[in-house]
Amino acid sequence: KPIYMRHYTRMSSAKRLRPPATTAPADSPRSHTSRYALIAFVLLLVLGLVVMLLLPQWVADNPPETVSIGEQVPQSRIDTAEIRQQAEQSLQAFLRLQAEMNLANALVWGADEWSKAESRVQAGDRLFGERRFGDAYQAYTEGLGLLENLQGERLPRLQASLQAAQAALEQNQAAVALDQFALALSIEVDNTEALQGQARAQVRDAVLQAMAAADEPESDRQFKAAGDAYRAALALDGTYEPAHIGLARVEQQLAEQAFQIAMDSALVALDAGRFSEAANTLMQAAQIDPQHQALLDARQRLQAARREAKLKRLRSQAAAQASSENWNKVVNLYNKALQIDAGAGFARQGLAQAQQRAVLNARFDHYLEQPERLYSKQPLQQAEQLLSTTPVAALSEPKLAARIKRLQARVAMARQPLRIELRSDSETEVTLFHVGQLGLFSIKQLDLLPGSYTLTGTRTGYRDVRQVFKLTPGDALTVIDIRARERL
Repeated sequence: KPIYMRHYTRMSSAKRLRPPATTAPADSPRSHTSRYALIAFVLLLVLGLVVMLLLPQWVADNPPETVSIGEQVPQSRIDTAEIRQQAEQSLQAFLRLQAEMNLANALVWGADEWSKAESRVQAGDRLFGERRFGDAYQAYTEGLGLLENLQGERLPRLQASLQAAQAALEQNQAAVALDQFALALSIEVDNTEALQGQARAQVRDAVLQAMAAADEPESDRQFKAAGDAYRAALALDGTYEPAHIGLARVEQQLAEQAFQIAMDSALVALDAGRFSEAANTLMQAAQIDPQHQALLDARQRLQAARREAKLKRLRSQAAAQASSENWNKVVNLYNKALQIDAGAGFARQGLAQAQQRAVLNARFDHYLEQPERLYSKQPLQQAEQLLSTTPVAALSEPKLAARIKRLQARVAMARQPLRIELRSDSETEVTLFHVGQLGLFSIKQLDLLPGSYTLTGTRTGYRDVRQVFKLTPGDALTVIDIRARERL
């Protein structure tokens, strides 16, 4: 019996590999593939033993035809031997490729082609036994070609199964996807795309249940519950795009709700004049949507309200200071108001009056705080002129009225002469600056206005003397002795 048939008979008596059933196996693709690899390895060892043990017997059973020495071999016999050798070589090539394809799990992912190739080789084995070596060679060659074609289809089939699995997964056909991923793993046991896709397909039904659990709360605008459901789906499959889209949608809705709540609170606080509270809630809204037009409008309103409140406060403070006739403070407050709003009418109108009153009160204070200025001729005249231009004050300015009254009294006192008595030795020539020469005398009385005066005395052969004195309103009779006593 030919070698392949003997080998085939031995294989048929053992448990042989068969293509998978139409339904998915219970074991995982990885364990399934490993079991097939182990069986293929055992078969390869058995095949080697069969070749080593049975090939010599087969040669003994089929001895080559011999010719006597010197006898001419017929050409037909030579041709038959060559064809037989070609058939044997083709069979050996088939067996080697078959063992290699066994290790590649071809019996699983190429079952149809594998069976066809096996059938052709079995036919060739039968023809070989009938010594139809040419036909056997053709059958062996066809079987080898089928296996070679199957070997070339390995990577294209891997890609096709991956594409079919991904397409099924996109359509949420988890069972179909699992079959296709299992097929891909039978071709390439550690294929990353297939392993990841298989994991996703295994949880797809649970993912779809989580997605369905998000529909009703989202429709009822219960966005937090819907978001929890979408997150549950993503916890199962972090790459499931519909869950990402749904979660982004409900998070956007939650953000819009939070934005609206913050805006409502801000506007209520703004209307109530609680500007700090309004600013804080607007800041919360800005963290959600910093470019929202409602936020920008509310911020402008807040800025205008704050500006108006400041102006109102400054106006009130200025009025209070004006009532107290603190005109310098009034001027400062109006200037602050104009820095906030250059068009503030109350500040522009009130500033001119406040500045004029501040200057007027300062002029009165100039003399009242230093009354000795009135004891000089020019300052006294200026004070009298000031009184002539401001004889009375408005009823709303009692402090100015008091200033006017005090200055009038001090001017009157500055115009009231005071008597002094000068004593000398009738030998000293006495002169009073800004008054004139008083000559020689022993006693002289003069009426002088309040102020500072300087006396000088001269006498031939004596050192000149000089004396300064001051007259203040209300002083009693002032007696001054002046005479030159120190000889030269």
